[in-house]
Amino acid sequence: MIRNVAIALIASGFIGGGAHAATLKVEDGQLIGASGVEVDGTLYDVTFQDGSCNSLFDECNPASFAFNDQLGALAAASALLDQVLIDSFAGPFDLVPSRTRGCSTTTFCEVYTPYSATASNVELGIAVNAEALAFPSDFPYSFFNTSPAFDTFNTEATYANWTLAPIPLPAGLPLLLTGLAGFAGLRLRQKRKAQV
Repeated sequence: MIRNVAIALIASGFIGGGAHAATLKVEDGQLIGASGVEVDGTLYDVTFQDGSCNSLFDECNPASFAFNDQLGALAAASALLDQVLIDSFAGPFDLVPSRTRGCSTTTFCEVYTPYSATASNVELGIAVNAEALAFPSDFPYSFFNTSPAFDTFNTEATYANWTLAPIPLPAGLPLLLTGLAGFAGLRLRQKRKAQV
């Protein structure tokens, strides 16, 4: 059963000061994604998926990538490290990388965000989740080959599949709409009284 775990630890130091708090999606102790991940001021939902670029992104079609340049993909990878692949009350997803879907090793986990593809290569932003190895959070982008042989070899790669998050209604909007409906009803009532 999937349960959403609200991560509101901005002030506690688990997330860097001023960072956005995402909602982690955890299934049977495994981190499978998150919603409300802030990347350069825009909110995204992300799911972690096993497979190849060809199988997960419409034959590795750049039109199916959420980010289409290196800066965007690296910002997304950085957001994963700051907001999602973290140690929190939901689980030790940084300290124990194998607790993230698709990551079988206990020493580190690479999560790929593709942003560009040519006939022979895919360029990726990579989040390396490995507190135990002390990888830097700005681990550089890399290249990933999509030739059929390499694609088959990498079916167990972990990809971040990003989608724009739905825009939540402001908390006061229902109250405002109720108030406007009340004013409209009052005006209609006054009109009826005036006619009588």
